[in-house]
Amino acid sequence: MVLAGAAQPFANPATNRLIAAHLPAKKRATAIGIKQSGVQFGAFAAGLLLPALAGFLSWRVALAAIIPVALAAAVVALRRPRDKPRPSASPAGLLPQAPDTTARWLILYSLGIGTGLAALSTYLRNSTATVPDPSFRP
Repeated sequence: MVLAGAAQPFANPATNRLIAAHLPAKKRATAIGIKQSGVQFGAFAAGLLLPALAGFLSWRVALAAIIPVALAAAVVALRRPRDKPRPSASPAGLLPQAPDTTARWLILYSLGIGTGLAALSTYLRNSTATVPDPSFRP
């Protein structure tokens, strides 16, 4: 989790920049929306499939099943377009404008939703971890 958490801050700026560099302005919002929903979809799919796989086979097999998926994603990522060089314009021209009132409310809303989901995920994980499983063998 520490490694995944340390890598996460680098993913969004890089992928957003690729979208901005390779897609026309009219398609960028849709592409970023699809990209952003991928994290939640991945968490949903893992939460749906991995416990069932762990119950059917074992938790080791369930965790090992993630490896080919991660390797396939890495291969796809390596074959995607590279970042274009930055324009020679001044950096001030590349900075976005400050968010307006609506955007600020959406930012606060997103912060609240993200914090609530993280807290709920942590609570559920910790509440289920306190029940000993007699079949568990490390």
